[in-house]
Amino acid sequence: MSFNNLVFFNGDVRRDRRQEAMFDSLVHLNERDRFLNRLREMEQKREVEEKQTKAVRKIQKVWRGYQERGTLRLQYRAQFDALSDGKRTIEVSLQMAQLLVNFYETNKDEERLVMTLVELVKARTADRAFEQRVRDTQRLLLTRCCVKFLNAATEDTIFFHIFRYLEDYVTCHSHLFEMASQIGLFEAEFHLLESLLGKPADATIQKLTMNPRQLQLLTRIFEVFVNPSRFIPISVKTADRLLKVLSVNISDLNFTNHILHYIKDHVKLSTISESGNPNFHVLFQALQNTDIIPNWNLRPQSVETASIRLRSIYLSFTDHVDKTREEELKEFFDTLAPFLESHSRNMKGLVVKEDLSEAGRLRTTVNRHLWDYCENTLASIQFRRAACAYANLPNVSVSTLISLRKFSCNSSISSPRRTFLG
Repeated sequence: MSFNNLVFFNGDVRRDRRQEAMFDSLVHLNERDRFLNRLREMEQKREVEEKQTKAVRKIQKVWRGYQERGTLRLQYRAQFDALSDGKRTIEVSLQMAQLLVNFYETNKDEERLVMTLVELVKARTADRAFEQRVRDTQRLLLTRCCVKFLNAATEDTIFFHIFRYLEDYVTCHSHLFEMASQIGLFEAEFHLLESLLGKPADATIQKLTMNPRQLQLLTRIFEVFVNPSRFIPISVKTADRLLKVLSVNISDLNFTNHILHYIKDHVKLSTISESGNPNFHVLFQALQNTDIIPNWNLRPQSVETASIRLRSIYLSFTDHVDKTREEELKEFFDTLAPFLESHSRNMKGLVVKEDLSEAGRLRTTVNRHLWDYCENTLASIQFRRAACAYANLPNVSVSTLISLRKFSCNSSISSPRRTFLG
C-alpha cells in the first residue's frame, strides 16, 4: 500500500475521520507497548531486588553463624584452659578431649591438642581398659584434628605425640583405620614427610640417604607391613587409599629418590622363617583390582604416572622374593600376571598430552626412569629365578606362567601415545 493511500491524502490540511481513527489507534498502540514495557521493567527490577534480598539474608546468616561459632570457640577454649590448669584426672582428660574438638583451629591450638593427646596416651598406658571409655566418634574427631595438625606441619614439627595417639586409639583398629584413611590421614602423613625431606637440591635421580627422623616417620606410616610386633589387619579400602596417595600425591623426585627405595629395603614379603603377614594378601587384592586406577578418576597424565608407580612398587618386592614363603610367593605371581596384563591394556589406549613445562619434563624423565627400572626388573636373572621357583610349586596357573614368560622375555609393557600441548 502506498503512502498516499495510507493517509488518504486529498490536498486538505485537515484530516478526515479515517485519518483520525488511524492516528488514534497508533497512539493507543504506543501506550500499550509502553505499559507492557513498564510491566517488564518492574518485573525485572523486582527479580533483581529479590535476588539481592536473598543474598543479603544469606550473607547475614553466614556472618551470624561465623560470629556464633567464634563466640562458642572462645567459651570452649576458656573451659578447656580452666580444666587443664587444674589437676588432670582421668575424667578431666575425657572432658578436655570432648571440648577440644569443638574449637580446634590450626596455628592456635596445637599445644592444647598435644597436651590432650599426651593425657590420653598416659591414661591408656596406665590402664588398657581406659581405651574403651573413648567412643569411636570421639577418636575420629580427634583424628580430624591430628590431620589438620599434620597438614600444617613444617620440617620443625614434633610429630611423636600425634602418632602415639593414632597407634593407641585409631590405627590399632581396622575399621577406625579405614575411616581415618578416608578423612585424609595418609595425605597428611606424606605431607609431613615431604616437609621433612624438603625441596630437592637438583633434578638428579638417585638413591638418597634419609636421616633417622625421616626413617622413623616412614616406619610409622608403613608399620602394618614392616613391624611384625604391632601387626594390625587392614582392609582393602585402606590399602587402596595408601596406594593412591603413593601413586598420585607425592612429588616425582621424592617418590623415586626416597620412598621407592624405602619400600625396596624395608617392605618385604614374609620370609621362610617368619609367619605370614595377612596385610600383604590385602595389598595384593587391592592391586589385583583391574579398576583400581579408573576408580581414582585421574587425568591422563596422572593415570600414566600412577600406573608406572604402581608397577614399580609391585616389582620392588622381587628383590627379596627368592627368600619368600611358598604361600606368599604363589600369591605374588598369581596376582602379578593379571596386574601386568591389565595395566598393559590400559596403557595401550591411553593418549597423553606432552607437557613441555619444567615440571612436565621432570615428570616425563622420572616416569621414563621408573619404566626402565620395571623392564630391567622383569628381564633380570633374579626375577627369572623367582619365576622358576614359582613354576615348581604345586597347583600353579598355566595362564600365569604364559604371562610371566611374555613379560620377562619381551618386556612388552606398552607405552602410552603422546601428543604435544597446543
